[in-house]
Amino acid sequence: MNTEELRTVVELATRAPSVHNTQPWHFAGRPGGEGEIAGIDVFADSERTLEVIDPEGRDLHLSCGAAVEFARIAIASLGHACTVHQLPDRDRPDHLAWIEVGGEQAAGEEDLRLRAAIPDRY
Repeated sequence: MNTEELRTVVELATRAPSVHNTQPWHFAGRPGGEGEIAGIDVFADSERTLEVIDPEGRDLHLSCGAAVEFARIAIASLGHACTVHQLPDRDRPDHLAWIEVGGEQAAGEEDLRLRAAIPDRY
């Protein structure tokens, strides 16, 4: 995946629904070889926690899960295989996922349909 595709993926992922539209996530591209992006790290942004209505952070985690799924759909629709690794760093509980980008893979009809629906969500 290249840098332009990374921008597209993050743009689509940030359209995911979130608790009171707080968007409690942070994305970081993980460099690969030859200027490519090996994957995307997804972190919870604890500063966006709504302590009164979400004291345990459950809704924050659900929101981040939706963003990870939107990112997975975007990557697949761009013609790349990907694997989601949940809680990849046990020493950092805010590091919720690493989305590893694999080789080229034909985009499936379902992923293309879901990607087309992302901008229409409200």
